[in-house]
This record gives sequence, structure tokens and C-alpha cells, in this order.
Amino acid sequence: MSPSTASSPPTSSAVEWEFSPATTRPLRLLVYVAVGLGVGPVCGLVVLVGATLVGGGGVGVALFVFVLALFVGFGVGSGRALFALGNAPPEVHETVRALSRGGVVASVLLGTGGGVVGLRWTDVGFELVVGGVVAGFVALVVGAGLQSEGVVDGDTGELTYAGHTVPLDAIRRVRTLRLGRFVVLVVDYHPGRVGASTPRVVVCSRAARDQISAGTRRETPASGADEQSGERAPRAVRAVAATFGLACLVVGPVLWILVPAEGRLIVGYLGVFGLLFGALFVRYAVVA
Repeated sequence: MSPSTASSPPTSSAVEWEFSPATTRPLRLLVYVAVGLGVGPVCGLVVLVGATLVGGGGVGVALFVFVLALFVGFGVGSGRALFALGNAPPEVHETVRALSRGGVVASVLLGTGGGVVGLRWTDVGFELVVGGVVAGFVALVVGAGLQSEGVVDGDTGELTYAGHTVPLDAIRRVRTLRLGRFVVLVVDYHPGRVGASTPRVVVCSRAARDQISAGTRRETPASGADEQSGERAPRAVRAVAATFGLACLVVGPVLWILVPAEGRLIVGYLGVFGLLFGALFVRYAVVA
């Protein structure tokens, strides 16, 4: 054996990945889009209302500039205070430090300009403002969903993700969706091998996807072998969860039809919680 061979470090088959605004440019761009669409149209509405008041002689220019400065300062200051008092986790501070102040300001100014143009020169200005805020929230949710980190260790045959350690031989099937550098995996497990809270959707890198696929093929029991080393939740428990979940999903639309128009606001508010709890109970009934 040559000296170079003897001194070479052992190779590891572990694949790690981390997607966050601090490490991934597309996620930072999504944050800028979310800020511009979510905050910009609201600022545009404030600017337009103030300009209208100044043009009509209701307030002076100096007073409007002073109120606008207070509005901006209150927004920035309240955000910093919430981070400080709320003891935000380290990843939040990393995200804030990774964002460019110029990029944030530019995105807000672009959103503000779009809001002013939509309100001033179109007949659907209010709809544009509401749509911009909704689109900004959607961009924020998508960015949060794509943030992930984990490790696939081929030596131990385990996937560590979202606080869970999953044996690769518990995975029955993997379906893949490519989104640029992101790979979204929809994972099916062998019955009884994992808990109900184990993630069924994994966002990872292409290298991690290849490692998971290779480990799954290597670790999956042969055809005809006993694939269930664990037990599912009792059938009665799953039946109760499914019944309760379906009832939560149905009760909102039914009440929306039966309740008079003046009471639909409360029904809609409660219906959101019904959809949430219904989805959780149905999911438990399916995967437990």
C-alpha cells in the first residue's frame, strides 16, 4: 500500500444541504418580491391619499412629509422592536443580515410606484392593491416552504430532516418535482414504519435526491418479504379521525349556504379553522 493511499482520509457518503435566504439567491429574491408586493401597494395608497390632501389644500406639504416620515419610521422601528422583544431565532437574524438594504428599498419603491399608478390611472386600483398584498404573502409562503436543511447518510441509511430521523428502508416510493436547484420529494412510507408527524414532503438538493433514491433501492426489502416492522394506529382511532376531519371540512360550506348573508363573515372566519383542523385529522387518518 502506498503512503498516499494509507494517509488518505476515509470518504463519507453523507450529503448535506441548506436552503435559506442567507445561502440561496432565489430565496432572497422571493423575500424582495414579497416585501415589494406586500408593503409597496400600501405605501402607494398612503402617498396618493397624502398627495390628494396636499393638492386640495387640506394639509401642508411639510406636514405631509412629516407624517410620512413618522409612518416609515414607525414601520421600521416596530419591526426591529418585535425582533428584539420576540427573541427571534438565529435563522431570522441571518435572513435579515443577508438582505441588502438597497434591495429592500428598491423593492418597496417599485411596489409603491405600481400602487400609485394602479390607483391613479386604472379603474381596478383597489383590486391591484389587494392582489399585490395577497401575491406578496404567497411569495413569502413559497419562500418559507422552500427553506430547508438536512442530511442523507448512506452509511447509516438515514435521512435527517425537519427534526426527524427517517430510515431509508422505511421509504416505499419517492415522487420528484424539480424547481430549479430545488427538488421537492413526495415520499410514501411503508405502513407502520414511521409516525404520523414524519414529513411526507421533503425539499432537498439534487445530490440528496440521488442519495435518497439509491438508499431506497438498496434498503427496500425484496418482493414477498415482510415490509411492516411496525404497526399502524388502531382502525377505530383512524375511523374517528377521518369522520371528525370530514365533518370539519363539510360544516363550513354547509353553514355558508344556510346562514343569512349578515352572518357569513363569522361563518367564513370559523370555516378557515374548520378547514385547517379537518385537513389535519384527515391526514392523520390516512398516514397514521
